[in-house]
Amino acid sequence: MKNKLLLGLLHSITNGIFWLVLIFTLFVIGTDLFTDNGKIGSVEVGSHHSKGYGIPVKVQISVPDSIVKFNGNNYSSSSTYYKNITDYTPYENQDSISRIPGVKKTVLKNEVYPFSDKDLEVNFDMRASEYIKVKSPNTFMTIVQIISTYLKLIVILSIFYFLSKIFHQLYKELSFSDGIARGVKWMGLIFMSAEVIQAGISLLFAKYFGEIHYWPTKNGLHLDSLMQYQVSPRIDFDFTFFFIGLSLLVLSALLKMGSTIEEENELTI
Repeated sequence: MKNKLLLGLLHSITNGIFWLVLIFTLFVIGTDLFTDNGKIGSVEVGSHHSKGYGIPVKVQISVPDSIVKFNGNNYSSSSTYYKNITDYTPYENQDSISRIPGVKKTVLKNEVYPFSDKDLEVNFDMRASEYIKVKSPNTFMTIVQIISTYLKLIVILSIFYFLSKIFHQLYKELSFSDGIARGVKWMGLIFMSAEVIQAGISLLFAKYFGEIHYWPTKNGLHLDSLMQYQVSPRIDFDFTFFFIGLSLLVLSALLKMGSTIEEENELTI
């Protein structure tokens, strides 16, 4: 009796989550298609075609060790130096610039200090995995971006659909069955396929979009001396979810074996 109550509760929960995710997915797609900016009032619901769709990237912020500045005689220029970059090449020939009458060369140590309540030693070569929104002029790439954006919601919908079916079947009959084995197998295939598809899409993004550089400017002059920002496409592959999918395939095979053994035992009796 307790098992029936628990399985009935699990079926209700997974079925409810499935319908909530489905409604949310349709709502997000609706705001993308039928609103001007993807917002309901002041709340941004999701991605919108006017702003582009997300691509997986690696963000790197680099802080140079020193800055070389040239000023004077209506001339202004600067370049940066990094100790850890051995093949560093100045943006301009510093010796020839220094020989210009009235131009003064100044070398400044770039002193940037982290602020924290803890006594931390921070490396200023900062990297993070993020998503940025990109609006592509290529129709094919835009379609691929849309697929990538909604793929996770489709996976969540599918997983909760099969979970709901499995718990409903267990609620009706608490035993091994081919239906349960098939449901677990489909979940495993969905997890693995989604990761492979996402990895393939991110490879396509990396080839098409390439690196993105941010150059802060003021009055036509680059202000990238203090910090430099570089955004590079990354491979979006989660081995954990792929391994979960593989484990579910193994489990489905075991459930199939259990179902076969159970049928043989029934025939023997």
